[in-house]
Amino acid sequence: MSLLLTAVNISKKYKQHQVLRGISFSLYSNQIVMLRGDNGAGKSTLLKLIAGMSRVEEGSIIHGLMPLTISYVPEVTPRSIPFAPVEYLTHMGKIRGMDAGTLRTRITKLMGDFGLESVKDQRISTFSKGMKQKVLIMQAMLEEPHLLIMDEPLSGLDAPAQQELEELFGQLKGTGVGIVFTCHESRRLSRLADQIFVIKDKGLVKEERLLKEKFRIVFDIHSTKLDHVTPLLEMKKSLELTDDRLRMEAALGEDEMDRVLLALLQRGASIKEVGVDVSMIEGRGVVQS
Repeated sequence: MSLLLTAVNISKKYKQHQVLRGISFSLYSNQIVMLRGDNGAGKSTLLKLIAGMSRVEEGSIIHGLMPLTISYVPEVTPRSIPFAPVEYLTHMGKIRGMDAGTLRTRITKLMGDFGLESVKDQRISTFSKGMKQKVLIMQAMLEEPHLLIMDEPLSGLDAPAQQELEELFGQLKGTGVGIVFTCHESRRLSRLADQIFVIKDKGLVKEERLLKEKFRIVFDIHSTKLDHVTPLLEMKKSLELTDDRLRMEAALGEDEMDRVLLALLQRGASIKEVGVDVSMIEGRGVVQS
């Protein structure tokens, strides 16, 4: 885990209206941060400050990596994108000056990772909002950013699309990307978040750390099915049973148990053991602002 960015006592106002005051925090690679707060609290403003899309008036934002690549996905998706996914991603990559060969390779990988190969020639305008959201995240990932920022990524998505996005977040975190997103659906994705920042009264007044009872699970699974379940689990050990079958040991939270067990069984896994791994008391800390 590497330090990506540190904000030190940053503030922002629009005309005479103070939006944010005296906010400090750090962001890291391999970390998912959820940003919560009431409507109008300043969540989107803070995201734009992190992304460099808006100017910090007081304080400073210090990059831990140089250069630090940051990609931003807005809440509102374009109503009409007159391209198929590959056309759109190629267009966006050319605008950014990416090498043609590198761009083709990257698009092919993203289409596979995001499960959109079967619709690569279909117009994006015909996609559901969840599929459009995937395409926007793909274009943000073209240059393999260190930090991915998303404003209300769950907005308007149905339950299956929300679950797909949850799994996608886990996959992206596994590649080393740092992720920051805003979300009203605090019960969704909160189980994936390493930290939750809450904006209140113009400051970052509370940090919730998700420390919950962990369970240990041991299961056998076909090697071709493993990629579908690893984003859902904290893998501990693996053992090759045969050429195509593995025994895995992993840890997961209590609130993830039913969902993960169902996903494993749907993919032909054989559950060998389930038990308590580590017991931790859920903790909450205050971030001084």
